[in-house]
Amino acid sequence: MAVKEDDRAQFEAFGDLGFDGQDREILVGLSYEETEWYLDVLERERSGESVTEAEIDWKSVLIDRHNAARLKLTEAAYEVRFRAPWARENWVGGNPRSTNIPPSAAATARRFRARRETA
Repeated sequence: MAVKEDDRAQFEAFGDLGFDGQDREILVGLSYEETEWYLDVLERERSGESVTEAEIDWKSVLIDRHNAARLKLTEAAYEVRFRAPWARENWVGGNPRSTNIPPSAAATARRFRARRETA
């Protein structure tokens, strides 16, 4: 199952897409088969079809793996862009000047975290 054009813009905006060793489009961090399975379950959920508890659990595992891969890509892009290592401590609530994170990025992250905590 290929990525639907309706989803492509969002996947591309968040750096979700990549290619495997056979030049097939995948969600980063997942195999081609896992990507196919994930997109199928996602489509079934959107259409209102029932999804089993086991499918929901496996989808959650795949999402975690996908997000971990996206984070690694973000870290690598940061290190290339700013020629500095990605600081791993919690910079959102702390002093952003003590890390390599730009103050504007820390301020944005604090605003998003505050919104999420009040929601």
